[in-house]
Amino acid sequence: MARKVNVAWPALKQAAIKLYDHLGIAMGFSLLWLFVGVAPLFFAYPLLLESWLFGGVLLVLVASLLFAPATCATWEACRRMMSRQDAGMGSFFRFFGLFFKKAFLLGLANGLLFLVLAADLYFAFRTGNRFFQFMGGIWVWFGAFLLLMQVYLVPLLLDGNSVPKTFKKAALLVLDNLGNTLVVLLETAAILLLSLLVPPLLVLFFPVMVGFLQIGAYQIIMSKYVDEEDDDAQVAGA
Repeated sequence: MARKVNVAWPALKQAAIKLYDHLGIAMGFSLLWLFVGVAPLFFAYPLLLESWLFGGVLLVLVASLLFAPATCATWEACRRMMSRQDAGMGSFFRFFGLFFKKAFLLGLANGLLFLVLAADLYFAFRTGNRFFQFMGGIWVWFGAFLLLMQVYLVPLLLDGNSVPKTFKKAALLVLDNLGNTLVVLLETAAILLLSLLVPPLLVLFFPVMVGFLQIGAYQIIMSKYVDEEDDDAQVAGA
């Protein structure tokens, strides 16, 4: 059985330290993430208000083409800075291209899951049929689980996993680390809320801070499985 690890405070503390150590590059990457990955989403959003199906599909497509690769590029820069590797401003576009295909597929699959979930919930709670309302309750729990999986999707993809394995391993990590995953997700939400209350933080630091947090949390959690394998190897060799 894997040992328990404390993730919440160590990951948050490490993220704050790394952000302070790389303030200049953090601002640069945050601005690139906002302009390349987030700004295009606002052009698709008005269509979502007119036609939720067409607008939702367009939003998922734009997010897959730009938001997902931009997020992977930013998180990869965070991962390299945490391991003291080079991650200059120009590397954003290099990482964007390097992970584009896998990030696009990940974003597409992830976005379609949320779109189907939203459609099912909309139908379930607008109908008077109790069976469909019951199924809607199940979809709510599935949505919560899918939200928790977001903590691990990008770190797992950057770790060399295929898209199907990324989803599979993310689900397993949530099941085995439910408490830690929930706390990291709440920390991410708290950082987002603080950034919305103080807009300069959103513009200059938000994505890199979250990148450091989630990459750090992933590395801490994965360390316990490495230690467990080492212990098993020592027992087998004894």
